[in-house]
Amino acid sequence: MYGAIAGDIVGSIYEWNNIKTKQFPLFKKSCFPTDDSFMTVAVASACIYWKDHHRMETLERDAQDFKDALISEMHRIGNRYPDKGYGGRFHKWLLRRSRQPYHSCGNGSAMRVSPCAFAADSLWEAELMARFSAEVTHDHPEGVKGAQATAAAIYLARTGKTRSEIRDYIRLHYYPLEKKLSEIRPVYRFDETCQGTVPEAIEAFLESSSFEDAIRNAISLGGDSDTLAAITGGIAEAYYGIPKEIKDYVKAFLRRDMDANELRIIRTFRNLYAHAFHVLYDDVVKFRFGGYKEEGPAVGPVRRKAHRKALAEKMARQEEARKAEEQHIREEWQTEQAMLDRVPAIVLLQELRLATERGEMTHE
Repeated sequence: MYGAIAGDIVGSIYEWNNIKTKQFPLFKKSCFPTDDSFMTVAVASACIYWKDHHRMETLERDAQDFKDALISEMHRIGNRYPDKGYGGRFHKWLLRRSRQPYHSCGNGSAMRVSPCAFAADSLWEAELMARFSAEVTHDHPEGVKGAQATAAAIYLARTGKTRSEIRDYIRLHYYPLEKKLSEIRPVYRFDETCQGTVPEAIEAFLESSSFEDAIRNAISLGGDSDTLAAITGGIAEAYYGIPKEIKDYVKAFLRRDMDANELRIIRTFRNLYAHAFHVLYDDVVKFRFGGYKEEGPAVGPVRRKAHRKALAEKMARQEEARKAEEQHIREEWQTEQAMLDRVPAIVLLQELRLATERGEMTHE
């Protein structure tokens, strides 16, 4: 989930000072983690609970437990850090410590959802957890849809799907994604809704060439910059991994602006779901004493490479089978041609035999 937090931090200073270019310093001292990052940590905390408790046979009860855990963490973290740029209705929800949703379609459900996609064991579970995480506040259909689309894109990215496969899935189940960034950027304005943020953020990822390029794409659109970049960053992390330099910057900002408890939640979450972020070294001792400090490559690119290799091998086998079939057909055709070439001689012999039997020919 460092990807979502990185996007949030980079975009924090551009939310009210939009830029329409990809040429800008990635990190400044004035950058900071906003409500997007803090609520992402709250969802991560609930996902830690989900890992330990959920069972398919008790899903309905476990879903409510997950929601209760998430609400409690959102209240705790939100009131611990009250000045992080929360939306008006959400801020009132925090102050009242309400446990009821308020039918929002805002993009807050999508900006915080990335931990669900890394915690899930299947696409179905990623979308289910995303729904649960949204419904505690953003129970409007568009609020739920935005969270599920984001989680689906992240899950597909981390399990090795290509950008075209991710685009196809989102188009089929969530948004048409009809416009390119070059068409969106000139006319795009601030929009706090899921339907006005999530498709643009996903497109920013789909047209990217690296993690950093994805973040720059998102921020260059303008609008709700930190949230756009948080959504894009979550997908880009799953697809590309995060360069060490960028991750180090993110950790430095978090150490500056977050307390030890929230930092511990991030570490616990990443250790618990380490297999979803990185190829793990087979080192039990290292895991027991502090986690995987030397992380392997990101899972998404490795799986995508494996998928490409498997596809290439499958295509090679299909090509070999096609050639073998063509050779078989060719040999059958050659056999038939040889038989046809022999027909005139066979017919002549038969005519000679018949003529002999009728006495039309004599032997000397």
